[in-house]
Amino acid sequence: MYFLSGAFLLISGSEFGATAHNTAHDAFMTLSPYTSTRNDLGDEYFDQLDTARIQRHHVRRLEQLGYSVTLTPKEAA
Repeated sequence: MYFLSGAFLLISGSEFGATAHNTAHDAFMTLSPYTSTRNDLGDEYFDQLDTARIQRHHVRRLEQLGYSVTLTPKEAA
């Protein structure tokens, strides 16, 4: 019991203020309507960044597995 009361006395006002600030910040970010404006990048985000690199990777991988690969662009609909 003495240890706990002594540990409580070691916490200064600035540490208590920092803890209170962090708690208030977390509550604000959880309840804030502004957090809904962050958009998800989507499932295909990384695939669209560098399509040429992804094509080379998959062609090379299929050739390593013994396939002959030729890529033809899809016609626009």
